[in-house]
Amino acid sequence: MIVGSVLVAGCSEEKASSGGQDNVEQQSEIPRKAQVNNQKPKTVIVNEGMSNNEEDKLNERIADLEDKVNDQSAVQPTQEAESAEDSALAAAQDYYAAAGAGNYNYTYNELSSYAQNQFTEDEWVADNTALGSDAASYGVDSAQMVDDSTAEVYLTVTSPDGSASERTTQFVLENGSWKHELTQSEYDLFAGASASASASASASGSVSASASASASTSANTNTKHVKIVITSDKPADVSINDDSLNWFVTEEITGSKIYERDIRKNSGLSVSATTDAYNAQTTIEVYENGSLVAQDSDSNGFAIVNY
Repeated sequence: MIVGSVLVAGCSEEKASSGGQDNVEQQSEIPRKAQVNNQKPKTVIVNEGMSNNEEDKLNERIADLEDKVNDQSAVQPTQEAESAEDSALAAAQDYYAAAGAGNYNYTYNELSSYAQNQFTEDEWVADNTALGSDAASYGVDSAQMVDDSTAEVYLTVTSPDGSASERTTQFVLENGSWKHELTQSEYDLFAGASASASASASASGSVSASASASASTSANTNTKHVKIVITSDKPADVSINDDSLNWFVTEEITGSKIYERDIRKNSGLSVSATTDAYNAQTTIEVYENGSLVAQDSDSNGFAIVNY
């Protein structure tokens, strides 16, 4: 019995020892498995189990969302341009409503700073009165942006006799407000009105032929007739302007060309004929009332007259 007990105890110890070792090995195996698992790259599976039809619908929805974002990006500048056009159009409507009502002081205040520098307020009122601006009616048709600060305005001008004409003018953005910028044709229009106003003022109260002649002479004393002869043997850029920019010319010529105009007597004049062509001969001659008053000639294509 004693021997049997010892044998049983010995086997139990061996099993216990063996079992303990197995437990240790199993416990040591756990961290190794965890370590191995931690070293495996993590993978995120998207749309697992989604059918092809469902996946196509998802892709279509993503594409639609991208299109909407792109459309919103394209619409924003268009909306800004439309807003600027609307503001310029509203300013033009107010301006021409005042012109039709004869409120020339208002229209003077709504001129661009550059245009205001070409007229005093009294001159502006007198010129508009001579033109009879309040006798016409103005229909502002549309406005179109040229750039961020310039809009072309299209209008229809109807004269008292019922005849209508189309006109294109400009409004520019200055300090947050849209102001009327005169075009060259409008400067020409007002230059003619100035001469007419001077003649009318001189002739007022007189009905005799001698008084009319006197009025004509008086008008002539306020203006001078200018003739400019420009010659270039190569294509040259020509620029002509008086102090008030009532006369403004920019063009390219080759050969000889004559420019004539009545301008205000006290106005200065700037004329240039320039070219980059090699060995180009350019010549400028300026005549006032038939007399040569200034000239310049240059064999390098750079003739300029300022007086």
